[in-house]
Amino acid sequence: MIAIFQKLNFLHVYPKVDSFLRINTNQLSMCLEGGLLFLVNGILFRKQIRKKVISIGKISGWFLLLYSIIRFFLEYLRNDSQTEFIGIFTKSQWFFVFAFAISLWFLIYFAPKHEENL
Repeated sequence: MIAIFQKLNFLHVYPKVDSFLRINTNQLSMCLEGGLLFLVNGILFRKQIRKKVISIGKISGWFLLLYSIIRFFLEYLRNDSQTEFIGIFTKSQWFFVFAFAISLWFLIYFAPKHEENL
């Protein structure tokens, strides 16, 4: 498994810094945020066009929900933010917990009330 991650450049040793094997969060971010979020939002958009009913805010809510989950776990993998804890999470993880809560509110209360037919 480690060999596969190294071939995909997810694991890398930065010789100018030290000899530790580190996770390349930029590559993971590109794959998860760029690829996965694009795919999910494209599917949601296509589904709304086929049904000819647009739920205002549904795609934005799902984007924020998935983005906050992905970024929360990517921040856990970063070595540079592991010293800035507030309680059980880092500073940046708390931001994404807040974004997750906003996205849930958006999907539960706002999006179902605003639907339009095409």
